[in-house]
Amino acid sequence: MDYVGLFGYVDDVGRVLDITIEDADVNSVQGSYVGCVAGYNLGRISNCHVSGKVSAGSYVGGMIGRNQGGAVLMCSADVNVVGEIYQIGGLIGRSESGGVYNCYATGSVQGSDAVGGLIGDHRYGDVNNCFADTSVVTLSSSAGGFWVKIIRGWS
Repeated sequence: MDYVGLFGYVDDVGRVLDITIEDADVNSVQGSYVGCVAGYNLGRISNCHVSGKVSAGSYVGGMIGRNQGGAVLMCSADVNVVGEIYQIGGLIGRSESGGVYNCYATGSVQGSDAVGGLIGDHRYGDVNNCFADTSVVTLSSSAGGFWVKIIRGWS
């Protein structure tokens, strides 16, 4: 199943504020866009905190599966994240053209490709004042303690 989380999809005018989820157990076998709070985010997620475990196929994050142009502020994830394929992160699986500010991730992250302690795959956008204290395990060479890929542009 795709688009899995407390909110499967947060639109660009959506706001998710002040939520705490404890001992989550999110499992979407071979699913994409999976996180404890949101599967896919285009809006604003602020002051949210999660703990537990998440497992899915791709675009898997402890809090957000994919952040596309959204803002993530003052959030934390203490989650064990397992992804079967790629773009797996302790906080966010993939973040593109969005901002991530004052956030952190702890726990563990495991996947096949593009696996990062904070963000699995970060493209464009800002990441400011964030950290990860995670154990990262991958089957490929694309792994990092903070994030794996940083892509600012290509031609």
